[in-house]
Amino acid sequence: MATMLQTISLKAPDDRELCVEIAGAGPRSILIHSGTPNSRHLYWRWVEDAARRGVRLISYDRPGYGGSSPQPGHSVADGASDVRAIADQLGIERFGVWGLSGGGPYALACAALLGDRVVAAGVVGSLAPWNAPGLDYFEGMGQANADGVRRYLEDPEKDRRDLHESRD
Repeated sequence: MATMLQTISLKAPDDRELCVEIAGAGPRSILIHSGTPNSRHLYWRWVEDAARRGVRLISYDRPGYGGSSPQPGHSVADGASDVRAIADQLGIERFGVWGLSGGGPYALACAALLGDRVVAAGVVGSLAPWNAPGLDYFEGMGQANADGVRRYLEDPEKDRRDLHESRD
């Protein structure tokens, strides 16, 4: 089953570019928040499944990723404003959201802040507050991820410098 993917550029409330990918058509829409690092690209199996169900999938590059403009000081809650702008410009009144891994907090922010429009929200393998009482944040986490989070928590500025140096 071949489903066309469409990539478009929309405007955020502050006039930034938001690069959006859309698959399928139908009366229902789901906005997907991919994990970190972020990418708007939709997994082909999701696209095929959604097409069979008559659901349109939408994803976007969060600020500073792919084709979306950076937004210094961006917060997870700011993502809900971007999603509202995307839905408005696509003429979508009500929609579902789901987030995978690092996209989970973005999906939950949309559910909390766009409750008038979000009809359902789901998260898979999402992050939790690292210092929540009674939670072993690292239980079941892969060793490389756990080591990376510990480095960040010990010295966020050093971790950022090291990541930038490694990337360069």
